[in-house]
Amino acid sequence: MALTLNTSIDGKKFYSCDFPDLSISTNYGLANVNIVVNGSTALSTRYYAVSGRVTVRNLVPLVELSMEQQGKSFCTVGITISVANETVSASCQVLLCKLKCMTVDVDTFLADSFLTTHNHRLTTLYNQEVLPFYIAGSGNYSVGTFFFTLNVRKADGSYDSYEYISGRRFAFGIVTSTISVKELQWVCENHFGNGTQLLSFTLKFSSRLIHYYVIPCASAQEFRFKNIFGCMESLGIPGATISKLESDFSEAMVDGRLQHYDVKHTRTFEVQTAQLLSGYMTWLEQFLTSSSIMRKLPDGMFADVLIKEYSFEQTDAPGEENTLSFTWQFADGKQSTQRYSIHTGIFTEQYNQIFA
Repeated sequence: MALTLNTSIDGKKFYSCDFPDLSISTNYGLANVNIVVNGSTALSTRYYAVSGRVTVRNLVPLVELSMEQQGKSFCTVGITISVANETVSASCQVLLCKLKCMTVDVDTFLADSFLTTHNHRLTTLYNQEVLPFYIAGSGNYSVGTFFFTLNVRKADGSYDSYEYISGRRFAFGIVTSTISVKELQWVCENHFGNGTQLLSFTLKFSSRLIHYYVIPCASAQEFRFKNIFGCMESLGIPGATISKLESDFSEAMVDGRLQHYDVKHTRTFEVQTAQLLSGYMTWLEQFLTSSSIMRKLPDGMFADVLIKEYSFEQTDAPGEENTLSFTWQFADGKQSTQRYSIHTGIFTEQYNQIFA
């Protein structure tokens, strides 16, 4: 055969960050290369050979960009090499992964793990935790069971645990399930009585396992962001937020009066987190550098936001603190964290009865 694809690709699975270079042998002095990602052409071009060889390098950005544009986390990549009347084809499956951090093969990761790099995480009672994972198979839907182990402190101060089972229905492929922490708190109170506090819980689904530790706090900001696998994850941040309003404008004298024009108001929000573990900080890198970030509004809807700037310093020294501060802004510049209400709530709780 005068045309050969020397790179071993056909039938394999790759993380996108490990997608290999193409090595081609040809007696024709050239080769036409066509790369199709999930049925969409990502590259179609001609290369001229040097000493009968063509090497196509640095395909990782091309594959990842095409997958992100199509909103795909796991898909088929087809490669066709042609010249004259000869054609060589190969295909593989690619899992989007934008960092070289994986230590297991794709098959093992998809079967045994949720699509996240952080399986011991903090949460709050106000969070709707979003968990992405892969379900192999075909058809309309599959049925699975979530096994929760809920660890609580009861009203009398003693500690206990409770096994809770939740049946769920899933599609096939990359799917997402939502877990309400407040609902799990209600399950605990229903079983142990009022005054029970949910401290932590473990979720087991098939061979997948993830742990959550519930932070007691009066309120929290909930964000959602695309992680390195192109899947949405949730992040609840207990911390102080400072709202800032800045205005930029030009001035002109009109009819003896000074007026402003080209007025632009910018609203930003500065968040300072509490102390964080080093592993949690590593995971937050994906949040700060994500291509898509949303914040939950008081009415339960989500709005696109941008991270304007951040201060990120991480240490793994024993006993040292890790904290994160960042500034975010609504992407449309019009959204507000406030919602209009006829209930002003201007008085603190102890005066409500007097001034209601």
